Amino acid sequence: MRKIITLLLACLAAICIALPVEAKVERRFASTPVTSEGETFHVDSIDFRADLTRVYGKLMGTPHTSGKIDVVELETGGKKMVADDIDGIDFGRYYQYEDEGVIELEVDFPAMKSFQGAVIIFSSPRTQQKTRITRR
Repeated sequence: MRKIITLLLACLAAICIALPVEAKVERRFASTPVTSEGETFHVDSIDFRADLTRVYGKLMGTPHTSGKIDVVELETGGKKMVADDIDGIDFGRYYQYEDEGVIELEVDFPAMKSFQGAVIIFSSPRTQQKTRITRR
């Protein structure tokens, strides 16, 4: 029994060593609204992983108003990617800004390489809010 446990621990250690650590969180981005109406999005950081790219940020709007986001897209290098998932709100459902007028979001896109600049587009039934993301 002891030999089996030792063998299992050795295999587990080998697996842990072999797993690649490819996540790279980058925090040096500036956000500039391209459109001036409605909400604005400010990027805090971007996590470039092997399986996805996660954009962390704050959606800022007027306190005690509501909004709805149907689709989020990211344009970079001539490619447009559509978000798979969003945390902080739900796609296609109305949300409410509280007293601060800020909602923290995590938006997941397909995996991509680090970029120097991009445009993130939040589409709602009434508007499209665009924000330019540039590396500082």
